[in-house]
Amino acid sequence: MSATASLAEREHLYRLIISQLHYDGYEGVAATLHQACAAMPGIVPSQRLLAAVKIGMEAEGEKLGGGGREKPSQVIEKACLDLQFDSEDQKSSPSPSSYEVLYTTSHKAPCKVACFNKSGSLAATGSADCSIKVLGVDRMLAKMHKGTEDVHPVVRTFYDNTDTIMALQFHPTQEVLAAGSRDCTVKLFDHSKSAVKRAMKTVQEVLPVTSISFHYSGEYMLVATQHPTLRLYNIHTAQCYVSCNAADQHHGAVTSVTYASDFNVYASTSRDGAVKLWDAISNRCISTWAGAHGGAEVSSARFTKNGKYLLTSGKDSNVLLWELSTGRVVNAYKGATQTALNTPAVFNHTEDFVMMADEVARTISSWDSRTGEMQRPLPSGHNNSIEFISHSPVMPAFLSCSDDFRMRFFYNHSASA
Repeated sequence: MSATASLAEREHLYRLIISQLHYDGYEGVAATLHQACAAMPGIVPSQRLLAAVKIGMEAEGEKLGGGGREKPSQVIEKACLDLQFDSEDQKSSPSPSSYEVLYTTSHKAPCKVACFNKSGSLAATGSADCSIKVLGVDRMLAKMHKGTEDVHPVVRTFYDNTDTIMALQFHPTQEVLAAGSRDCTVKLFDHSKSAVKRAMKTVQEVLPVTSISFHYSGEYMLVATQHPTLRLYNIHTAQCYVSCNAADQHHGAVTSVTYASDFNVYASTSRDGAVKLWDAISNRCISTWAGAHGGAEVSSARFTKNGKYLLTSGKDSNVLLWELSTGRVVNAYKGATQTALNTPAVFNHTEDFVMMADEVARTISSWDSRTGEMQRPLPSGHNNSIEFISHSPVMPAFLSCSDDFRMRFFYNHSASA
């Protein structure tokens, strides 16, 4: 390593330290260090250092433990739902009803979908105006501090679709964002290059894309469309794979698809009212829960981090928690209305709470994931239907997308107190 490179890396380290100190509220210490480092410009509060340290410690643990590279899910996080061992008062995160709007960005048409990357450092939104925005989470968090008027959270904007963006997901290992659209394509965008506005690769489908999910290796991607048949693509060759048994497929358009944390299983939901579980190795259906929501269209599915449970939402206005080992419902979350939109139900980052938008009240409904107790509704501030919500995987923050053209970033301020 050259002396110049070492100096640049050290300067970057000092910037991260100062940002972390600001983020944690140690303003005096941060100011002193900032002055000692010749007042490096453009530093905003951030927890990137903490995130980097966590990643480094995990990597070091894998190396010391030996045995080769593990799947990300083989080390199960403590902050996950397990009804077999959890007590009802076991909570490590604030209720979503206490979140507040920190930042709002607008599209030129309804905002349809949003997502976070795995580390929670980036977010993305997609719209009916065919555009995609990539936002820095640290930059949105900086909006809680004074003097950050010149900090602009939107770091990338992509224009390469000809119809509504319906699905978004960040690649698990590369600086790539995948977008599924009503223009019957899945496009892959390199968000590491600021000047690039177009996709670097396109997968052509025959019907509008409704959902996508990456395998942890990043080499394969599940694609759901307004067709009953699920597709699995090799993203390098664009080769498509489907189950060898036509009877495995749904009988209506697929509304969502998602991998479990161990990537041995994935789940799909459909307008036919069924939830299907699939073997990720053979690509065969291993279980079908017909009429999962009383025959109503099933909107979404989310696995818990430990892979024991599946959370589904449907147009019967119910959110259900299923135990995978038995195929039975172990909890039901009721009180919100969903009869027209496919707004997903999601967990918060610790899986202490379940969240879903109420399409009539235009509020964010939430429940204690263990007891099913409904929390106080959170006013969204949207003046039209909420199409989508996405919770950060690492912090008390979520995105809401609405037909009022806006995405709102909610955050619990007490987490940084």
